[in-house]
Amino acid sequence: MEDLSVRPELCESGPSKFEWTLAFIVLIVPFVSFFYADTAAFLMYEIKFAEGILHGDILMPYRDVVRVKSAMGWEISSLSVYDLPLNLVFGIWGIPLYLWCSRSGELVINFPESFLQMLYGKSVLLIAFIFSALLVYKICRAININSQKSRWGAYIYFTSAMSISVIGVVGQCDIFCVCLTLLGLLAYIKNDNKKFLFWFIIAIQFKQFAFFVFMPLLLLREKNLLKIAGKLFLLAVVMLLCNLPLMLVSESAKKRAGFTLGMLERLLYNRLPFFHGNLRVFIILFGALCIYCWLHEYKDSQDRDSINHHIIFTAMLSFIIFFTSFPSYPYWFMHMIPYLAIMSIYNRIDSRKFLLFESLSIAAVIFSNYCVYYWCYTPNNAINMLLHKLTGSPDLINVVAIVKNESYTVTNKAINFIVKLFKTQSIFNSIYFVCIWTCAWLALPRKVSNYTNLCYAQIII
Repeated sequence: MEDLSVRPELCESGPSKFEWTLAFIVLIVPFVSFFYADTAAFLMYEIKFAEGILHGDILMPYRDVVRVKSAMGWEISSLSVYDLPLNLVFGIWGIPLYLWCSRSGELVINFPESFLQMLYGKSVLLIAFIFSALLVYKICRAININSQKSRWGAYIYFTSAMSISVIGVVGQCDIFCVCLTLLGLLAYIKNDNKKFLFWFIIAIQFKQFAFFVFMPLLLLREKNLLKIAGKLFLLAVVMLLCNLPLMLVSESAKKRAGFTLGMLERLLYNRLPFFHGNLRVFIILFGALCIYCWLHEYKDSQDRDSINHHIIFTAMLSFIIFFTSFPSYPYWFMHMIPYLAIMSIYNRIDSRKFLLFESLSIAAVIFSNYCVYYWCYTPNNAINMLLHKLTGSPDLINVVAIVKNESYTVTNKAINFIVKLFKTQSIFNSIYFVCIWTCAWLALPRKVSNYTNLCYAQIII
């Protein structure tokens, strides 16, 4: 490790322009080199909702099947199951793409033949991610972390292996919800309860994961049960209104109902034996967190720094509970990363130990995800993207044949490699579980030493 004792300027400033440039290159190379199948579906949603907006028919994408032709020759047909706010974002961003594609008279992009169209449609995720990094910086400043350390917080978030994996390789729309949740958290820290409620209600329409931060934070500040019920009722009304387009189209409603049922099954998947039945792990842990938040009362003598610590810790712990209680897709973990980054540079936390276990946990869960959801990282997703153009055709793996146990046309060596990886998943899961809960323990709100003079350049390097 480089000795920074003779370079104090690194400890007294944030990341340099060179470090930010390097971080951006590390992100942008996989971003322009991979195009996941779900991202292809989002691209078609952008085109269809743009068409609906321009023609004054927002129900069109819920009625019309979206067709995506893939690199492997098969075709995806899908109806949108997302709520109206997210689809409106897709539609507004997709207007130039719609005008571009409609010149040929057919609104079907033949993947992977249209690199520029694919890159434009995906770029909205990159813009949202950069905005979320800015919000991480603003939240750090709002909780009284100095400007230099706040920039390191944003840098840690921006360069997280999970951020690069989700934004650069997989490319999912969860980042929109992350941005809105961070806006709500920023308003909460500033005691702006109206904006807090507004941003979280909108965030929940993009992805319901935001509810699992909203509820504990609401209970941490509001103790009046009637007021809590009133805010939850307002949330339910907005959700109903945003779901109305889906409810008006039977096929989309059926698909959404199946998706919701699958999510509920995931939430209640992990159980503990108890008497003649079992206990649902998520209900126990999340319920305990909510009860603690409602019972917790701030003392009049409690300083603002301690209160902010409770706020960030509560948000972080909520997602740690969430992502250790049930099976999750690789891109869902993105919701947890901002809070880990903020906590890692907090004055009351020993960043050396925290970042060590945070890095181990993220590395372990990425390897675990690769073992199970290998189709998210398959070379198929690189067809006609940057690395393919520079290095030639990748070695394609027919993941559909693997999943369906059909005859496999590629070498048995590739199959054996995937099988061996799958067998190691439990080891990676165990490392992730231990390390992420160690992070929670290290971040506990308590009287600890004030780590204000740590050199973050030294820790990261």
